[in-house]
Amino acid sequence: MKYPCKYRAFTLVELVLSLAIATILLGGMTSALFLATRALPGDARPVDVLTAQTQVAADICGELSCACNILERAPHAVSFTVPDRNGDGSPECIRYAWSGTPGEPLTRTFNHGTPVTVLADVHEFALAYDVATVDETYPGPPVESAEISLSSRTSSLLTGDCDLKEKAWGGQYFCPSFPAGTLSWKVTRAQVKARSEGAQKGVTAVQLRPATSSKTPDTLVIDQALMYEKALQSNYRWEEFTFSNATGLAPGTALCLVLVCHTSDADLADVQYDRLGSGLVHTTDAANWSYYDSLALLHDIRGKYMSPGATQTATRRYVTTVRIALQAGGDSQARVDSTARPVNAPEALSAVWESEFNTDPTTLDMNGDGLGDWAPATGTFDPAGVSGGIWNATSNLVTAPDNDFTQLT
Repeated sequence: MKYPCKYRAFTLVELVLSLAIATILLGGMTSALFLATRALPGDARPVDVLTAQTQVAADICGELSCACNILERAPHAVSFTVPDRNGDGSPECIRYAWSGTPGEPLTRTFNHGTPVTVLADVHEFALAYDVATVDETYPGPPVESAEISLSSRTSSLLTGDCDLKEKAWGGQYFCPSFPAGTLSWKVTRAQVKARSEGAQKGVTAVQLRPATSSKTPDTLVIDQALMYEKALQSNYRWEEFTFSNATGLAPGTALCLVLVCHTSDADLADVQYDRLGSGLVHTTDAANWSYYDSLALLHDIRGKYMSPGATQTATRRYVTTVRIALQAGGDSQARVDSTARPVNAPEALSAVWESEFNTDPTTLDMNGDGLGDWAPATGTFDPAGVSGGIWNATSNLVTAPDNDFTQLT
């Protein structure tokens, strides 16, 4: 007969002793685990901060090395364009900036988008620029003169009457002289001495025409005004006519002021001439003109001329190097100093636009702001207006961004 085995329980002493031993073991394990976690790499290790800021400085130098133009040169910010990266045919715009407040991030902005943090807790981001300057001189904007006399014969001791008829016309040859360097000239107004003749139904066209080598009028009409016989008096008086299309004439160009039939009448009008002058032109068949070097139409022709403005000087600035000091965190010993050397020696400009057009100018975006650089002030773009790199716009142009063009662009 077998009896069941009896198991003896732990005594109180054994229980207390085992708990003490377990507590010691658990404490040791906890300490080991704590020390192990403290040994793991942290986010703010100096070596990691140094590595991050070194990489950021290298990225900035790399992008600056490809810069085409520098649009912003500030102690804590730089904006520049780089060649097309997204295939849209337009340059891209990149901006690095820091607020100047220690602890604020360094940000990068691409094509005027949302700034993205590239380095946190920045305590220094200093930029210094080495610039080469080149002075260029060019003629200033043309300056228009006050109104002057281009040709004048206003009095005479011996006058005659030129009777204007359907095919009998008269006029005056003139070739004004100007100061040396004159760029162009224009006719603004002319006066002739005229009176009515007959039924006062005639209308005379007062025209400006190029002169031929024989000092007689060509058939081309540059500009004209009308003289109504019904508005004339029976006695001679000065009649004035204004012109707006006879512009851009080259110095040395000779013209003829002629009075021709506009509305048929037996007698259009009479104009007075001087028998002691020169330059009168006349035809009796509306086709074959004669020049008279002993007669002159009584006349006064006025105009203006354009001359070069004062010489202008533009100082162009090319960025040759950009020196960068970058520090993240409060340890000044960890500062990184780098130098970017743009291979293109980009020019420092206040803004940039394309001005030689081989495509729709309204779609160009040279500064990467997402807006077309050019737009007609009124109407829409006409593709037929672009030819040979030149845009013949039919209205004023609006630039984006707005610019007063007081600085080099």
